[in-house]
Amino acid sequence: MDTHSFTAHAIHKAICIDLAFSDRFTDLCTKKVIIVVIDGRSLDHSMLLTNANAARALGVTMYAVGVSNYWRQELQVIANGEVGKNDRVFTAPNFDQLHRVDHPSPDIFYR
Repeated sequence: MDTHSFTAHAIHKAICIDLAFSDRFTDLCTKKVIIVVIDGRSLDHSMLLTNANAARALGVTMYAVGVSNYWRQELQVIANGEVGKNDRVFTAPNFDQLHRVDHPSPDIFYR
């Protein structure tokens, strides 16, 4: 089964509405993180780089998790702004295995 989503729009909503209305969003001491979990190709993939870069410009660290039918290039663009770089990119063969994904230590959020 192919699944699709509006991932770029979700990133835009996260930075312009969800995070923007947080009382701590403008606090420079607050770590800002978005973890995007996708299981299909983004229908708005042409906007992924722009919206992920907008989040990074606001000091948000992006992580991308692909489950099952992901496109690695989209995960790389979300997490790093470029294809070929796998920092902060994680994958799982299905949702049942998501808990087994190698993930960063929670300590990274406190640096």
